[in-house]
Amino acid sequence: IALAKWGMQPQLTNLWMECFEDTPRGTKYFFNNAFQPRECLVYLADGDLAAAVYLLPAELSFQGKSITAHYIYAAGTRKKYRSRGYMRALLNCAAYLGTRRGEGYSFLLPANEGLYQYYAANGYIPYFRQRVVRFSRDEIYQEGASSSYWKVLPDYTKMAQLRAEYLFPNSGSVLWSPKALAYAAGIQRIYGGKLLCIQGKGGFAYALCRKLGDGSCEVVECMCSEEAFSALATLICQESPADFYQFRLPCGGLCSGKGEPSWFGMVKPLKETMQENLLAMSKDPFLGLPLD
Repeated sequence: IALAKWGMQPQLTNLWMECFEDTPRGTKYFFNNAFQPRECLVYLADGDLAAAVYLLPAELSFQGKSITAHYIYAAGTRKKYRSRGYMRALLNCAAYLGTRRGEGYSFLLPANEGLYQYYAANGYIPYFRQRVVRFSRDEIYQEGASSSYWKVLPDYTKMAQLRAEYLFPNSGSVLWSPKALAYAAGIQRIYGGKLLCIQGKGGFAYALCRKLGDGSCEVVECMCSEEAFSALATLICQESPADFYQFRLPCGGLCSGKGEPSWFGMVKPLKETMQENLLAMSKDPFLGLPLD
């Protein structure tokens, strides 16, 4: 097991495409815009790249402050090397490396229910929660849009500040940097997603949305005030026409009382004190964008 090196991108690209069946364009976007060797652990078997995992930098909010963490991203093992414990070894090494770097937590979003069990066996616990609130297009238009908001260009610094403002009170929530938000918007754009921003008397607001296979539109993240919601939702309808829209939202705040809470991500404390902090954090911390 070792940190990746510059020059390994072709090997890592091949592993990525085999594991995730991604498009060449989407894979290339990651390696051109987000790849850093010090954030990638690789497992070499007889000199061959067998598995890799990425540790993307992030923070968790805690009582008005932030704690450094890493996000386990794109963990994959080549088919011929699976069921040998290589990924378990990489996850253990990631925890060790995170501790050495002073990080408090490792967190991730399993791709399916079965993987929740796999990661639980590796020390991760279900932790982050969200609500999925569904609206028809007619319901959104009936609300009516405020004329005191207008569409503006994306500003990733403003987006990060707005996220922190809304999520800091909800201890344990993930805080993404402007760079991470730019990456999330870029990767969504490659697959037809859109980042929409508005500005008005109630301040700045944004939403990142994408079309689903059934023709509906998923709002991957929506950060806005109650006052700005109708204007932002109407803009989403105009820019991404669909019959139905589903919003991924924190358990409190916007559209309160709608949608059932569900698990959306896991966390692993890297120190005993961090385990104690989890108990002091809120019951519904929010991961939000999984950078998928």
